[in-house]
Amino acid sequence: MTSKKLGIQSGRPRTIGRLAEEAGVHVETIRYYERRGLLRRPPTPPSGWRTYDESAVWIIHYSKLGGQLGFTLAELRKLLSQVGSGQAFCTSMSTPSSSTTPARFNTAGSTPLIRGCPRNSDC
Repeated sequence: MTSKKLGIQSGRPRTIGRLAEEAGVHVETIRYYERRGLLRRPPTPPSGWRTYDESAVWIIHYSKLGGQLGFTLAELRKLLSQVGSGQAFCTSMSTPSSSTTPARFNTAGSTPLIRGCPRNSDC
């Protein structure tokens, strides 16, 4: 998915309101993700307006997808830490041998939950 598909507009600072709009969530969802450790809270500059980089949009996207697939917040934090180290999120979720995939998803009956992610590409 490209930035254009996510509706990301360039040129304006990505404040929490703009991030919420781009990610399709409420501002409180972003604050919740920050409190839960899924999303890093950017430092507050002297102007008082914190700005987020593009990775924040992807983190929210992946967190929403993982939640829809049934991952807990703790599991999502672990998956996101793997993404931060270069491992693709959907690949880590859909690979049964992955150390980041919770055991309950490694059974034959769990396959439909993970089919929402394309096998050969990241979401």
